[in-house]
Amino acid sequence: VRADAAMRVVNGQCPLTWEERAASPGPSARVGYAMAYDAQRNEHVLFGGDNGNGPVGDTWAWNGSSWRFVASTGPSP
Repeated sequence: VRADAAMRVVNGQCPLTWEERAASPGPSARVGYAMAYDAQRNEHVLFGGDNGNGPVGDTWAWNGSSWRFVASTGPSP
């Protein structure tokens, strides 16, 4: 996740190209996070990571155009 919280997505057309989508507000820039796709909600879910100040345990969901804050705490990262 970049510092400006922008997301890059594949456009799905041949030839495949990346499109940047502004997605602010969103999660802080971080490394070591986990992401999974939630097919029931049609969202990508981001959890945890390290934002440079230590581990974070927040959860965010990406619906393809914007971020949604889910929870500030979760299992220990």
